[in-house]
Amino acid sequence: GLTPTGIQNASGNFTLTPNGNTVTVDIGDIPAFASVTFDLTADIAANQFTDLTNPASVSGNEVDIEPANDNDSADLDLPQADLIIDKTDLQDPANAGGPLTYQITVVNDGPDNAAGVVVTDSLPPEVTFVSGNVDGDDSLVNVDVGTGNIIATVGPLADQATATITILVNIDPDSGTPITNTATVTSTPN
Repeated sequence: GLTPTGIQNASGNFTLTPNGNTVTVDIGDIPAFASVTFDLTADIAANQFTDLTNPASVSGNEVDIEPANDNDSADLDLPQADLIIDKTDLQDPANAGGPLTYQITVVNDGPDNAAGVVVTDSLPPEVTFVSGNVDGDDSLVNVDVGTGNIIATVGPLADQATATITILVNIDPDSGTPITNTATVTSTPN
């Protein structure tokens, strides 16, 4: 949903009263044949994944001779993108003490462009990060010092576009068990 945050560009001195998801704006008296304007601002909930319809209505103390035009609404189309991630190890089997390359492919299956696309790779303790890149650009891959996760900043990804992340690691020489590695993809907003 929406959380009201304020009023802007008001053509008068209006009073804003939020009550949950409903906002009342007292605009005072309006002379005959005049109009007033204002913009309501709101934050979109982080878990809002579907389009929104924002209704509005107007009322006054006088008898309304045409009540059919007292309501309107605006549709807010939120971008939606189905991001698909696929991760493969390019050396299988890999040898303990040797290098291992992971290839991560992210596809935006639409229907809209995706913004702020980030891949997070939680490397297992049996490997040590050596290097990485996003479509050949190594400046887009970093290690989060707080978590040790690999962060690959893809950025905007158009509908039906693909990005390839390559992660090179060294396997612990004492590793004798299968290694499991998980990567996730997110985008903002939503």
